[in-house]
Amino acid sequence: MDCTRTDLKVALLALYVALAPGISSCAEVNDLWLLISSYEDIGITVHDLAFFLATHSFNATPERGYVTVTFSDGERSYLTPNGAAPRLADLWAEPPTPTGPVRVIVPDAIQRNVTPPATSRSWRRDGYPAAPMRSSPARLPQ
Repeated sequence: MDCTRTDLKVALLALYVALAPGISSCAEVNDLWLLISSYEDIGITVHDLAFFLATHSFNATPERGYVTVTFSDGERSYLTPNGAAPRLADLWAEPPTPTGPVRVIVPDAIQRNVTPPATSRSWRRDGYPAAPMRSSPARLPQ
């Protein structure tokens, strides 16, 4: 088979065109990663994160608890604000599932202006029991 330089150039050009969309998507993901790694904000919300990404030319849409970023080839990434952790957000390949709030203590465990129930012993203000003190030290049996 005789291959000329023109055939080789056409084949390389076709290969480049076939691989170019994947390369551009990787470049966009890399740019997104570099952007969120360069900043930190403890109080950033989902809407703030979407606005920040939109101002940096990303197609960002705020969802319920995360931001969806759609790249030029239609691929999507998902970001969640991460508060005090390093970076601005966490990057996900799939939409994060809501876990809901985690209950640490029961709601009625802490109450205001509640008088504790009376006990059989009373206590003084300085924390010592109000039992009478002995006038003489206790003697050990001999």
